[in-house]
Amino acid sequence: MLFLVFTLLLNPLLRRFKQTTLPPVSVILIDNSASVALGTSSDSLKFIQAQLRDLSGKLEQAGSTVYFAGLEGALEKDSTVQFNLGSTSIEAALRNIQEQFENQNLAQIILASDGIVNKGSDLSLSTFPFRLNTIKLGNPVAKKDLLISEVRINKVAFLGNSFPVSVLIKGKKIGAIPLKVNLFESDKLLETKNLVLGPNGLANVDFSIKPTSKGMKQLKVVVEPVAGEVTNENNSRTFFIDVIDGKQKVLLLAAAPHPDIKAIRSALSSIEQIELTTCVGGLDTYKPQPWNLVILHQLPERGGIFGAQVSGFLRGNTSLFLITGLQTDFSKLKNEVSPWLNVQGFGNGFDELNGAWADDFQRFIFEDKWKKTFTDLPPVKSPSLSYSWKSSRGKATNQ
Repeated sequence: MLFLVFTLLLNPLLRRFKQTTLPPVSVILIDNSASVALGTSSDSLKFIQAQLRDLSGKLEQAGSTVYFAGLEGALEKDSTVQFNLGSTSIEAALRNIQEQFENQNLAQIILASDGIVNKGSDLSLSTFPFRLNTIKLGNPVAKKDLLISEVRINKVAFLGNSFPVSVLIKGKKIGAIPLKVNLFESDKLLETKNLVLGPNGLANVDFSIKPTSKGMKQLKVVVEPVAGEVTNENNSRTFFIDVIDGKQKVLLLAAAPHPDIKAIRSALSSIEQIELTTCVGGLDTYKPQPWNLVILHQLPERGGIFGAQVSGFLRGNTSLFLITGLQTDFSKLKNEVSPWLNVQGFGNGFDELNGAWADDFQRFIFEDKWKKTFTDLPPVKSPSLSYSWKSSRGKATNQ
């Protein structure tokens, strides 16, 4: 009786918890590139696929949900895999699977591959939040082969300006023999480079092209085959460059003098295809023009400098690059951008943030050895805010 009285007097808060257990997910990732078929007989490929289906059944009996995938997406469990892809980017396939099963219990990925990667990272520096098991496919004995591993280019070039094309050549059992690499525009030979592979079987060759007409250009780089190669299918790579005419008008609008202004001007003024105009509060008078890009440095600010112009840019359709700081009026910024950008926080404090390279951003060419420096650099201070896109805004993109 006393227990019942105390229970009624204390009136405890009763909570009900519901626990949901997600079954483990296993993904069998099959490297369905052409190199696997070259090193494996057709009977062996059929046997391997049968064994992988048998493995799938055993995993399902153990309580796992099993999915099959190739390098470019999902595969049907009982379908015959076609090993015909011209490139092998294993890291991209693993990242896609990770994203696809983000809200599920992805326990492991079983990768069946010959290990020949000719696009993207070789996984030596990659980490994943799931277990990665591997099954070796193909003939383990290396055969003589030359291949174009990577072509690094800018997707857009400007008429009359030279642009670089960087090509990475890989070779197996080739040795230090002279090689030729040719660059074609359609069927026209533009340039030939001679090279010798290094001790690691790699060589980088750089071309410089100066387009004489605008439009979409089809280019092809070819490393001439040597006797005894197992295949010549990977000795060439075709790519496209969009050559455009005209400079891009960029406005750098700043609340006040700042070291950032000089750094931005130094970076952009040397680029021939960019026409940069700088307008600093208290020093310059704004003159309207049709702009391709507007860089707002610490604007809008509390004193209302360039108030009408800034408001027009934030509410208009011109592409913007926003740089905030101590002078930024975050309340006004949140109000002006509210139709297309959700800003959370008040910018009163600062967080220390580190940088990271986004592999899907292709506008700049960056060597892999430099990408890692983003994680090694000291953190920078950033206003304590978070951003999320509400909708597309004319030319604005989430980059």
